[in-house]
Amino acid sequence: MAAEVKPIPETVIGERLTVSPPTFRKCRNQILATIIVTIGSFGTGTVFGWSAVATDDLKKSGDFGSLSQENEISWVTSLAILGAFLAGPLAGFLMDRCGRRRSIIIFSLPFALGWVVMCSAWLSKPQGFYLLYIGRILTGICAGGYLVLIPTYIKEVSIDSMRGVLGSAMPLMLVSGILYTFTLGTFCNWALLSALCGVVPFLLAIGLCIIPETPRYLIVKNRRDEAVRSFKWLNSIESYEIAEAELDYICSTQSITSCNRNRSPKSNWKQLMTPPVAKPIYIILSVVFFQQFGGVNAVTLYTVEIFRGAGDFIQPHVATIIMAIVQVVFVILSMILVDVLGRKTLLIICNLIMGVSLFGLGFYFYMKEKGDGSEINLSWMPITTILTYIAAYSTGVGPIPWVLGSEIYNPEFRAESSTIMTSAYWIFGFIVSKTYENIKIGFRESGSFWFYGAFCLGGALFSLMFVPETKGKSSEEIIKHFGGETSSRHSGDGDANHNGGISDTGKFSPSLLYSNPDADTSINETYISNNGEIHKTALEI
Repeated sequence: MAAEVKPIPETVIGERLTVSPPTFRKCRNQILATIIVTIGSFGTGTVFGWSAVATDDLKKSGDFGSLSQENEISWVTSLAILGAFLAGPLAGFLMDRCGRRRSIIIFSLPFALGWVVMCSAWLSKPQGFYLLYIGRILTGICAGGYLVLIPTYIKEVSIDSMRGVLGSAMPLMLVSGILYTFTLGTFCNWALLSALCGVVPFLLAIGLCIIPETPRYLIVKNRRDEAVRSFKWLNSIESYEIAEAELDYICSTQSITSCNRNRSPKSNWKQLMTPPVAKPIYIILSVVFFQQFGGVNAVTLYTVEIFRGAGDFIQPHVATIIMAIVQVVFVILSMILVDVLGRKTLLIICNLIMGVSLFGLGFYFYMKEKGDGSEINLSWMPITTILTYIAAYSTGVGPIPWVLGSEIYNPEFRAESSTIMTSAYWIFGFIVSKTYENIKIGFRESGSFWFYGAFCLGGALFSLMFVPETKGKSSEEIIKHFGGETSSRHSGDGDANHNGGISDTGKFSPSLLYSNPDADTSINETYISNNGEIHKTALEI
């Protein structure tokens, strides 16, 4: 019979216990689960990469007659973002009622349907342009839902020491999806591109069949046996009993029970407005505001148009592929730097680089607008400044809000907080993408980039003044930073190397090995971690 696990004394944790570092064997299933769910992020990248290359083909092909850049094309571009905004509340609702994994599966069906509808527009031309609107809304809804669900899933299945790396997998897969779309768009027309993008939701649905629901969600829903099995698989624990012991320990020390989410909606929103819960949300909303109004959607969604307007230094579609490759490379770099330099430092540096790059791009177009040919000697500047801008965005400003948000949200309000952040992300993005053409007309092309550059500099200043550094801090320390109270009964100096996503408020959560149940002592000072290393602890028998 399993022994009851009691809290470990502070003296044992702080003075006598050395928690072993994570190994690939322990983390391999967490990595696999992350790769599978981030296929959804890859799909999100295809949704927003599609418009950058397909809209240019739509205009040139004449499949639907003459299309206006300010009307039809801008709506095709922006409706996906509007759909993503609408997905936030729906994803948050499903997340707590159906589970993280099942919600991702639910979104896969309309995601595939959206691409099918867009392909059918080609069969219905020239009258079927409205089908592109419908397809873009559907794919946008699913893309937005994934960006609520996937960060939460990753957070709840990853150990604290891996959360920076695994959290960065989502933006990496997103930009990989953009690269996939940009590359295919160079050789395919818009209809074939839509069909090839439609393969992604099917791959995601297949992959989701082999990974479990998060242990934390299952514990909260009082599905104990499933939680133990999920925890066992995620942490590569050989024995069900050992997994159960560790899960019992973590739940007892973190006070994670099936009662945690039993709050009325009125009480829920009232608590959401308290400073310890609201402050992290305000910070993330501000970071996302500066991220989006820094012009990333204007640059990525209208990439071909920008390069075509910049001259003949490089072929526009080639430039988009180079840009997507730069995104992938620098997101990978971000996975390293995020835990080396820290979240706050990267945000400040990358916002500054983005601002300078956009001011440089604006200067090029200003010289071109003068009409005296002086921009000829600066033909290298558009590709250089845009690639620098994209590199900085991919390294810090793009991925960090998602990593930072999953770290600073109060664990009890993660679903609500993620919903608010993602909704804001998409509504800001919709505003930027829909108004880009109007801003370009009103301020000219040079002024539009200076306009966005000013927001990048504002983002650097805000990050310097208000964004907390979370590198190396446990969830408990972060909660205390915002004036919240933790439910943890202790804290330690170790790193959480076995939490499997359960631990939200403490650093320490070892793998426990049961002692001899016939022993007559009340303290057993030995436990063995998953890699066989012997440590000291206290365990009541």
